[in-house]
Amino acid sequence: MSYSPLTDNSFDHVPVSLSPRDLVRGEITLASLPALYHELNRVVATPGSVAQDAALVIERDPALAARLLALVNSAYYGLVRQVDTIAHAITLVGLEELRTLVLATVVVEKFSGLPNELEDMADFWRQSLVCAVVARGLSLKTGRASVAGRLFTAGLLHRVGDLLIFRRLPELARQALLHHRDNGLPRWEAERRLLGFDYAQVGAELAQWWQFPPELVELLALQQQPEKASICQQHCALLCLAVNAAHGGELPPAAASWQLAEVSPQVLAGILAEADRQVAEIAGVYGISC
Repeated sequence: MSYSPLTDNSFDHVPVSLSPRDLVRGEITLASLPALYHELNRVVATPGSVAQDAALVIERDPALAARLLALVNSAYYGLVRQVDTIAHAITLVGLEELRTLVLATVVVEKFSGLPNELEDMADFWRQSLVCAVVARGLSLKTGRASVAGRLFTAGLLHRVGDLLIFRRLPELARQALLHHRDNGLPRWEAERRLLGFDYAQVGAELAQWWQFPPELVELLALQQQPEKASICQQHCALLCLAVNAAHGGELPPAAASWQLAEVSPQVLAGILAEADRQVAEIAGVYGISC
């Protein structure tokens, strides 16, 4: 993509009057998840619910069920036997894990077809998938398997706020993107300087609108500032490392992030080296070109 360099003087703007909440509320149709997801949440929250109850909800959408089974049978999980029913998948990977996969799947389906002239969307989704795979890998390597699905989802959606910014504020988004490229400034910082907020804050607002668990909202909001987290600080630190890796090292995490995550650069490098194969497979399941 060709572009003209911007000088610092071009950033002498007053932040826009819109807030992250305004962006989300202005795109109600886009920001609304299907009723099936909300029904699944109700089933999961109902005492006494079993795998078959959740499976009956999911299987009402054959395309969604097929994608979930493809994911569970992929190298991403590495199961030794083929899984052929949603109920069986739930017994193997857990209801909470499958719910996060449902969430990731319905959000990708809703947002992956959005046209965008500001950024190559194949690169966007590849970056998102790398972040998801690395975040999940870090959780497994550090003994936090119970939150692997949540970190995968947070990684996959870590820049979903940018899609709303691109859609609602295309010219300002373009200026922020060019300033990020021309001045070596992190994208989130360039957006904050021009807009008064960044993609992480918009993503967190979307997560609240979708009634995500508070932990997932905090992961999205504080993906670059894990030291400020109050609910899941270590998990935010893991996501911060995954975001940095997915962005090619352009967002170097502070030393505190490494300490909070309790992981070494060597472990991260090993996970990243294995990411390409998983990314390609998951992209194929989601029908994403990257």
